[in-house]
Amino acid sequence: AACGARAEAPPPGYAAEAGAANAGVPNPKKGLSRRALIPAAIALGAVAVVAILLFARSGGGGSQFLTPIEAPSAGSTPIEAPAPGATVINTAQELYDVRNNLSGSYVLGADIDLSDFSGGEWTPIGDEDNPFAGILDGQGQVIRNLRITGDKYEYNGLFGFIDDGQIQNVGMENTHIDATYDSYSSYAGGIAGSVYKSSIENCYNTGAVTSSSYAGGIAGDVYIGNTEFCYYLDNIAAAAGNDSVTLNNVRSLSAAQMREQSSYAGFDFTEVWGMSAGKNDGLPFLRAPEGK
Repeated sequence: AACGARAEAPPPGYAAEAGAANAGVPNPKKGLSRRALIPAAIALGAVAVVAILLFARSGGGGSQFLTPIEAPSAGSTPIEAPAPGATVINTAQELYDVRNNLSGSYVLGADIDLSDFSGGEWTPIGDEDNPFAGILDGQGQVIRNLRITGDKYEYNGLFGFIDDGQIQNVGMENTHIDATYDSYSSYAGGIAGSVYKSSIENCYNTGAVTSSSYAGGIAGDVYIGNTEFCYYLDNIAAAAGNDSVTLNNVRSLSAAQMREQSSYAGFDFTEVWGMSAGKNDGLPFLRAPEGK
């Protein structure tokens, strides 16, 4: 369907299969799922409202980015010391295990390479029935070589579905997501497939994301969310040329523009971001609190 999830009932066993790798407690706050809400919206003659809920829409000819509800913040939030009691993640296995406590508080203690983990294919953390509702503070660290291909998941990204969660200070490099999903629409983003009532701040993705339905460099779909001071390379918008797109200071530019600090109005290059020709291929990188 053109606007996202389709109206037909899910195939038998869908919920169990989709949530098998995300052993959380079903979220009581969501009420009706997005798949259940679409038929109701049609009955009320409100199909057009669905269009304003999309962060990025791709499929067949480039992408469309819509104006955010929230006004842009004054500047990037400085990267601070980890919250007391947060679980420190240093390995790919520890990152994978976040799905065992979807409401926990986590910080990255090291860069993580996923190229050799679990056969090189990542299983997204959280889905619509069991979303991630915690906090991940990357502390300026980088997750590299995340790969998702095929039609295994409706929601594709480091996180599949985020509901009432917070992601900040995370770099994603050499991401490769090529997602399809036959039963419903497919949502794909470097950080998350879908974001609901959540925030993503000070993040970037320098990999490629494609989907048979909805794809975005940071998130495939944002519904009542706040996404700001992030950037991604223009793989998503490449079919439409090298575009400059702003969604609360979310940037997608050409490779040359990405290497010019002047392209990042509002980004804090004193405490949060840095640029160096010899680091991250000349693209902005996130500083750790001690000045990584």
